[in-house]
Amino acid sequence: MEEDRQASPQRRDTRVSFDPSLSGGDMAVDDDDDDDEGLDEVPELIRTVRKERWWATLIAGGVAGAVSRTCVAPLERMKILFQVRGLSTKDGAPRRHLGVLESLVNMYQKDGLLGFWKGNGLNCIRVVPSSAIQFSAYALYKRLFFGDDGTVHLSSWQHVVAGGLAGATSTTLTYPLDLIRARRTVDFKGDVPTGLISGLAHVFRHEGIAGAFRGIVPSLCGIVPYIGIDFAVYDLLKRSCRHRAWGLDPANPHDLRPQTKVLCGAVAGVCGMTVAFPFDTARRNLQVATLKVRGEGYPTNMLQIMGSIVREGGVLALYRGLVPNYLKAGPSVGISFATFEYVKARLDDLAADPQGAQRR
Repeated sequence: MEEDRQASPQRRDTRVSFDPSLSGGDMAVDDDDDDDEGLDEVPELIRTVRKERWWATLIAGGVAGAVSRTCVAPLERMKILFQVRGLSTKDGAPRRHLGVLESLVNMYQKDGLLGFWKGNGLNCIRVVPSSAIQFSAYALYKRLFFGDDGTVHLSSWQHVVAGGLAGATSTTLTYPLDLIRARRTVDFKGDVPTGLISGLAHVFRHEGIAGAFRGIVPSLCGIVPYIGIDFAVYDLLKRSCRHRAWGLDPANPHDLRPQTKVLCGAVAGVCGMTVAFPFDTARRNLQVATLKVRGEGYPTNMLQIMGSIVREGGVLALYRGLVPNYLKAGPSVGISFATFEYVKARLDDLAADPQGAQRR
């Protein structure tokens, strides 16, 4: 019997206990097998997540998205109207918007002053969770894949990878909201339900789940390089400014002034949008392809719709609306980055020293 016990595999003594040092009394796994390092790393990972204050990242990201998009909402709507070639008018006849000024005048004539912000409510409902997820996922992917703990400098390609994955994550999770917002933005005839819930119900009822994600392929093709380049260029410009002692904050010499961050973000946004814009044009046209004003037989996949756009207006037609989008993307990305860092810093201060933060 004793020989049998010696020949049999030894049992591993694994015990589950509660570690009071973890948030909310999380379970920790005690394993006597020193060779199994994976389980030993679980409590450390939980402590790291707790230390990072992900709630502050989520809140700061959401606020940054809402503030930036509201500031540039008129330019965002004008960009979409350029991209879909002014497809909706009050009399149902398609009309092309020939310039920035004409587009602004047309929007004002059709919808009044508030028309400049038409669809912005839905846009903010989409952007707040999207931006929150994007910034949080970016921080998570940097730590998960590249071991970023805030003390190491990642290379540009690592920022591109983490940013691209973060953009893909946020886009996929919030895409149906973007679809509804795009259709509301270009709808002058009242064919699209005005409410978010009613709009989503209308899409699912008439087009199914596939309809709710119409245009997501070109969207991901554009958003991955766009967001990746945004984060990479922004980080590169910030480090360059610090290295050259340009635009530093007098109150905090180790940080940049808010206006410097806005400028760095604006340049990053322009760089990213230049690469991604043709895919964004295809995405917008796919999203509104089922509206009645399009008519039957309109292309409903990315390659067909890009081919149709090129045949009608040449390759440059894929960049229709790029100029007003530069006017929008630059300030939008710049404001977003600067707002995020400001709100995140204030929330971190509040969490670390509530009384001191209130005095400031």
